[in-house]
Amino acid sequence: MKSIFRHCGRAPLLGCALSCPLATLASIAFAMSLQPIIDVGLSGDVSRLAAATAAAAALACTDALSAYIENAQKKRAVSSYVKGLRLHYFQLFFQQDTALFLERDSGAHLSKLTVDAEVIGTQYCESILNLYGALWSLAVSFVCIAATQWELAVYVVVISLVSANLPRLFQRKVNASEQAYLDSSGAHIKAAQESIRNYLVIRLFQLAPAQEKRYERAASDVEKTDNARRKRAFAVDAAAGVISSISFLLIIALCMLFVLRGKLSVGYTMSVSQLLGGVMHPFEMLPGYLVACRAGKSLYRSNESELQARRRPERGRRLPLSPGENRMVLENLSFAYRPDHPPVLREISLTLDLRKKYAVVGESGSGKSTLAKLIAGLLEPTSGAASCNGVPLREIDRSSLYDAVAYQNQTVSFFDSAIRENILLGKRLPRQAWREIIAAARLEDALRRLPEGEDTVIEENGKNISGGEAQRICLARCLAREPVFIIFDEITASLDARNAQAIERAILSLENVGVLQITHRIYEENMRQYDAIFVLKEGRLVEQGTWDQLMEMGGAFCRLAGGFSLKN
Repeated sequence: MKSIFRHCGRAPLLGCALSCPLATLASIAFAMSLQPIIDVGLSGDVSRLAAATAAAAALACTDALSAYIENAQKKRAVSSYVKGLRLHYFQLFFQQDTALFLERDSGAHLSKLTVDAEVIGTQYCESILNLYGALWSLAVSFVCIAATQWELAVYVVVISLVSANLPRLFQRKVNASEQAYLDSSGAHIKAAQESIRNYLVIRLFQLAPAQEKRYERAASDVEKTDNARRKRAFAVDAAAGVISSISFLLIIALCMLFVLRGKLSVGYTMSVSQLLGGVMHPFEMLPGYLVACRAGKSLYRSNESELQARRRPERGRRLPLSPGENRMVLENLSFAYRPDHPPVLREISLTLDLRKKYAVVGESGSGKSTLAKLIAGLLEPTSGAASCNGVPLREIDRSSLYDAVAYQNQTVSFFDSAIRENILLGKRLPRQAWREIIAAARLEDALRRLPEGEDTVIEENGKNISGGEAQRICLARCLAREPVFIIFDEITASLDARNAQAIERAILSLENVGVLQITHRIYEENMRQYDAIFVLKEGRLVEQGTWDQLMEMGGAFCRLAGGFSLKN
């Protein structure tokens, strides 16, 4: 119940709280209005019969209107709950430990925002609201029957309990079919997303037929499990309907016995036939509501447990990054993505002056990108320590750290908005500062070529700009934050040699900002400009120094440079 109040708006819940009892009272009033129609009709008084019929018609309209309002309020509350749950999941995504969040396929996260939120809303929230309405109907209807004939009320409750509990025999199978549907829906989303993400690979390697078969299997599984759950639900409803009809006949037969004994009027029997719906229907629906409620609650708890477990652990109040000598120190730092996996980095110790420019080189898989993420504060070391100005990185407020240390990786991403908005990301800059950023990122020519310049809207995945332009836009985005230090993680990996060298030159020409460039390309002209070069091999820092110093060593860097060095 806590999640209902937590994620649903107050106004929709208040609307449900008021509309349910009002709808119940309107339904009871209509049911009781049938008695005078029959009893007066039997007396032969036509005028009173007309008046009773008119009153019943008015109450029937009131009943229908109140039922409509009740259902509208329930739908509004469920929609509000689904929206609140989606926002809750969305917020939790950005509180996750970065490594744990990125290791999951995006389809799993998307499924929570779409399928899971909708299922929990309809199964859990809507079932709770239906239970609330059913209990009102049950209580008021029982009181009305008991007020006239308590024996009949007891019989009605006993028969209703029997008819309500028989369908519970199907409960376990219903739960299993719902879970199977959720699993197949998640697999379907994952298969679809994987195919869309690998569109070019599928086209170029002629994998479309195989992917179509794979997607067809996923879609067929959804169809199969959906049909199975619907058939099972229909079977439960059909069984409940048969049981309900038999129970209704038994109760009407009892009513007629009371009529024959003179304890009830014929007209009241007609009213009872309507009141029975208020007693029997809740009893019949309660098992289904409870099953759906348990399934929805189980999914909610499962998602909540998973997302909460992946949150970055709270460490109390974090400290702002204090001004100082702008020095970052790594001491015996090691990192493994999972406890049972071998470490990616081993005992890394180095000192960075955040006003200087550094390069990190090494073969693929040597741990370069992992080191970049650790320095940026996106990951936390498994052992060892990382500190900035004497304060451990894990104790520094993240917003303060991210403002001072910017990070740009190889995979560029943009919002569906103009280039200017993608660079500033809500920040306001004077026009002169904007021009300086564009010049530093060497974007002037690119903006002049575009038809709308800085107001050009970047299309999905940057389709209307080149790879070099995309990286320059991201560079300008970093500069707009006015950081002390920028980490570039393999940003030239997907660019051709000319564009890669041009981007690196732009980075090296930056003034009043330190740089850590992670790269697998070694250009002598550019490498000579770094204050120090760090060489990683199999997760260890094996060499560090300037170009000349490393070349004199004749070690790992010299071998890398011999294979990849380019001179202009």
